[in-house]
Amino acid sequence: MYFLGPLSSGHAHNREARSPRNIRAWLTALVCVAMVASSCGDPGTLDEPPRSNGETGDGGLTGFDGAAGSGGGDSSGGDGGRSSDANVLWSSREQAGSFPYNLDWTTCEKPISSIVSCQNGDGDGAEFDLASDPAGGSGFAIRQYADLRSGGGRSQGAVLSQSKPAIDALFDGQEEIWFYTQYFFPQPVLGTGWLHFFGFQQTGNAGRISNNPAINFWSQDESSGGYLPGDMEIGIYWTDFTQLQKATMSLPVGKWVEFEFMYRRSSGNGARDGAAQIWIDDVLVLDQQDIETWQTGHGNLEIYWNLYGETWANDWNDPSPEYYIRNMKIGDAKMSTGYLR
Repeated sequence: MYFLGPLSSGHAHNREARSPRNIRAWLTALVCVAMVASSCGDPGTLDEPPRSNGETGDGGLTGFDGAAGSGGGDSSGGDGGRSSDANVLWSSREQAGSFPYNLDWTTCEKPISSIVSCQNGDGDGAEFDLASDPAGGSGFAIRQYADLRSGGGRSQGAVLSQSKPAIDALFDGQEEIWFYTQYFFPQPVLGTGWLHFFGFQQTGNAGRISNNPAINFWSQDESSGGYLPGDMEIGIYWTDFTQLQKATMSLPVGKWVEFEFMYRRSSGNGARDGAAQIWIDDVLVLDQQDIETWQTGHGNLEIYWNLYGETWANDWNDPSPEYYIRNMKIGDAKMSTGYLR
């Protein structure tokens, strides 16, 4: 179950192995550049509370929101959109200090499903707000905090594929989609319960898919589905409890770490031709090939950066769990290349 192996030759992630690109993806990417003035907000879905709408991007002029093929300029606190391998199709803008940082929506809840402010300094138990670099460097980060006791809590920001044509084209074309984030964990995450920190919902005419992937903290016992042991081990949590797999490396604590998740949808119900990977500091730590990752009737992705969970005992970190994120990107190829080292 715990396998770390080379990339399959049939699923190479470099651009040369995947060219020529899907024509629709390129045409849609050009449309995305031309439409940077359009609104990308979303009022939410029927089973979710209202969220704050996001803002349109700047086309990559300053390196914080590069559209397809744009590199942008350098920025303090990160890599500024540089990648030798990928077209960066979306980037966060926390370095510009403008909430909600180019995300399509944000939500903070305490307890889960009860909306609270994301920017009031922990007064109501959840935060998704701008902070200075916790490692003492220049630039900014987004602090995610939630009190997970008594009904759980959530701190979350999202990007919607239906508002990003170039990303939607990769999804529709059964192409690889890469999600890059720099994380900083001040201390190990401790507790008894469950906690997701990245994932997505697949939505469409058929509602929400029954097997959405999330990256969660793991337990010593895989069958428990991801309770927190404090050793910073992570894995992909498939909500129907199939295909569960743990990464071969733990998340570092007390320093910035590059985290990247690759997803490729399968071709339909029962088809095992999808894939998923996790990379930590440019090291492949989980590689799932030939798996079912999608079902028909779900044409969109809601992509989440979240601190979302619940505890069943009073044994959490003091203070409650918090971590920091910055320089989130979505692209068409691998982007983690050791910028931080």
